[in-house]
Amino acid sequence: MDGSPLDPRMVPHPLAPSQQPVRRRNPLALEVPRSFIFCTESKEGVQPLATVVAAAETARADPGWGYYEIETDHRVIDNATKALVHTLIEIADSTVVDPKGNDRICRTE
Repeated sequence: MDGSPLDPRMVPHPLAPSQQPVRRRNPLALEVPRSFIFCTESKEGVQPLATVVAAAETARADPGWGYYEIETDHRVIDNATKALVHTLIEIADSTVVDPKGNDRICRTE
């Protein structure tokens, strides 16, 4: 894999982080909104990792997650920049700062 045309310093990333579960043990962390952006296309015949597909299915089924799809491969910043920006704005618009000023955010319904 060569570097991104946007940033030639980009290099392949390790596989392990995509296979290790995230554990949130801090009760305040459970209040932070969660969003999953699934890039639905494979690249050059390579299918998405089974762990990523499973995580996407879990997020889609869980009402505690915001779930979004973008029709591109995992190099979304290069291949679907506008769609990514619009999705991130949609995510940001669906969260609000706690009106009590507690520096917490929550998902709007």
